[in-house]
Amino acid sequence: MDKKQTKTNQKKEEKQSPDDLTKKLELEKIQLEIVALKQQVDEFKNKYLRAIADYQNLEKRVGEERFELMKMANKNLLIKILPFIDNLEKAELAIDIIPGKEENKVVEILRKGYKFEDKIIRVAQVKVSKKIINSK
Repeated sequence: MDKKQTKTNQKKEEKQSPDDLTKKLELEKIQLEIVALKQQVDEFKNKYLRAIADYQNLEKRVGEERFELMKMANKNLLIKILPFIDNLEKAELAIDIIPGKEENKVVEILRKGYKFEDKIIRVAQVKVSKKIINSK
């Protein structure tokens, strides 16, 4: 029976109409296009996933750089503020209560102050008297 079936199959193929052959060719063409489109979809998917990974890495790097920048800005601010803090501490140590008969009178000039066109360039450092009241 195998010989008979192959002969009948061959006869059927020979008897196929031209429409059947064109449909078969179109089907093969469509199947090839489907395979090509699937490959293209996979390619776009891979590019999309890589782009998302790149974006996430960028966000992470920008966040780290922003944090480092804030730390550096804080450090620079502290470096600029420290001389003022030092001067305030020196001023606190230099405060002497000088007894006097009058309140808030300049007793001694420690450092001269300067003015230029009604603008203070440097303030003077002075010792001021404090009126002390004896409570007896």
